[in-house]
Amino acid sequence: MASSSRNRQRRKEARGPRTEADADEEEGQMKLILAIVRDDTMRVLNETLTDAGYMFTKVASSGGFLKLGNTTLLMGVEDAKVEEVLMMIKDCCKTRQEYMSLGVPIPSQGGFVPPPVKVAHGGATVFVMDVESFIKV
Repeated sequence: MASSSRNRQRRKEARGPRTEADADEEEGQMKLILAIVRDDTMRVLNETLTDAGYMFTKVASSGGFLKLGNTTLLMGVEDAKVEEVLMMIKDCCKTRQEYMSLGVPIPSQGGFVPPPVKVAHGGATVFVMDVESFIKV
C-alpha cells in the first residue's frame, strides 16, 4: 500500500504544479472492497448496502473448511466511505458458533458416529485495495 502511495506522489510531482484537476482527483480517491460473505447472511447485507445507495457486483463462490456457499462482493467505494461500508459488513455478517455433524461412521469403532463438533462460521473476509483508476462507462 505504501508503494502505491509513493507511485501516486511521483506521478503528481512529474506533472508539475497542482491544478484544479489534481484537487478533484484527490477528493475522488477510490478503494476496491472485496468481501467474501456467507450466502446465509448475503440477503441482509444486500438490502443494507442497496438501501444506503451502494452498488456492487456479486460473484458466487465456495470454499473454506466447510465448503459452504459464499458470495464475493466487488465494490468501488470513495475513500471517505470505506469505514461506513465496513461497519455495514460487520453489522450484517456476525460470526456465530454452530454444531456440525461429521456424519461419517468410523468402521473400526463398530460404526460409531462421532458427536457433533462446534464450528465458528459466518462473518466475512474483507480486502480493501487502492484503485489506480476508476472509470464508469
